[in-house]
Amino acid sequence: MNTYSPQQRIKIIDFYYSSQRSIVLTQRNYRRFFNVRSAPTSSMIASLVRRFEELGSVADRPGRGAHRNIRTVDNVEAIQQCCK
Repeated sequence: MNTYSPQQRIKIIDFYYSSQRSIVLTQRNYRRFFNVRSAPTSSMIASLVRRFEELGSVADRPGRGAHRNIRTVDNVEAIQQCCK
């Protein structure tokens, strides 16, 4: 999966609204502007637009991704007791 920079996401939103909400024209304009062969998928554009309309931002939502367990003395001791 491609990760798009904030500048690319802003440009995708700009292309979407300037092309009268056409995903195909958005993809075409993206390829032409960035001089690349591949463009964002239609589902990626739709989810980006939905997020922009809901939150007013193209940034990643906070709190996404894997949560790491915190290694504390209590946790280490609990695991050591469990494994004995």
